[in-house]
Formats: sequence, structure tokens, C-alpha cells
Amino acid sequence: MNVSISGHHISVTDAMNTAVREKLEKIERHFDQIQSIQVILSLDN
Repeated sequence: MNVSISGHHISVTDAMNTAVREKLEKIERHFDQIQSIQVILSLDN
């Protein structure tokens, strides 16, 4: 699975990257046909 993690007006830290990838592993268990995922992290005011 191709994973793209980026931030919108935020720097993505290693901890954030790890947390996102752990969540995506759970999704991949249920949906094994996923080929790519794009994650954009942002802050709400």
C-alpha cells in the first residue's frame, strides 16, 4: 500500500507519522484491496 502523509500548515513529526501508520494498518486489515492512501493533517482553530 502506498501511503502519503503530509501536513497543511503543520510539520508532520515522526510521532505523528507513526500514529497515522498504526491506524492505517487497522484499516488495511478490513479493506485489503486498498492500493494507496493520502493523509493530510491540519489544525483546527
